[in-house]
Amino acid sequence: MLLENTPLYIEFGSETLEILFPVLFGLVFILLMYLGIKSKYGNDSELRNTGDSQLPVYLFRAHVARFIASTGHSFNEIKDMYSEFLKKFALVYGVEQKYELSQLLYLTDNKINVEHTIRKGRKESHKKRLMILFFLFNISVRTGKISDNDRFYLDKVYKDLGLSYSVYSKIKSTYIKDKQKNTTGRSENISVPEYKLQNAYQILNLASGASFKEVKNAYRKMAKKYHPDVYKKHDTKSKEFAVKMFNEISQAYETIKEYNAAKLQTD
Repeated sequence: MLLENTPLYIEFGSETLEILFPVLFGLVFILLMYLGIKSKYGNDSELRNTGDSQLPVYLFRAHVARFIASTGHSFNEIKDMYSEFLKKFALVYGVEQKYELSQLLYLTDNKINVEHTIRKGRKESHKKRLMILFFLFNISVRTGKISDNDRFYLDKVYKDLGLSYSVYSKIKSTYIKDKQKNTTGRSENISVPEYKLQNAYQILNLASGASFKEVKNAYRKMAKKYHPDVYKKHDTKSKEFAVKMFNEISQAYETIKEYNAAKLQTD
């Protein structure tokens, strides 16, 4: 036979070849499967921003588009705050941010149905879904009063986000109570925008209105945990994550500190 005259047959023997060929075939099959999965999912722009600490852009975009369509708000009203959230919680800057804004504008102008995306988003972490609800409240209270359209929408959206009514109720009462304080005239001159203040408390894992002592303790604990010096011997990705977290924590602390200082002057 021709096979018997090949060096491979002479060196290994027919019994070894019977074992070797299936193993090689299996390894090639696994490699092809891996490359296929990577090409299908590895470059999906809607799945890039789904790290534990990052806002899921695809879901954020869908909820904001539906919020605009359902409440009568315009894209121009929302785009600045939308950009701010993209930078702070999804780490989207420059060209990517312009792309996300254009995508949101496309969804709103063409009244694209986003229900499937919103249903899929219920698989995201609880924290990420809460961030979206916080943003919608921030938009709603920016003028000092939640409109009837906004209130009606918010009273339903928490279900689409897969959140419990008790969680939603606490967030709602906090926003309304804080806004009522701001309309009494005592703190109208405070320079920190409310949505930034709410974000700062959220970053430090504190309830809105926590005492400054609690803020200090939370800041010190988290700053110690994520200080870049702790990650000196870690890989590059871990170091970058630590720097990002440390900067966010420091900025949140400074925001609340500025708010409290301004409040003391107006009291």
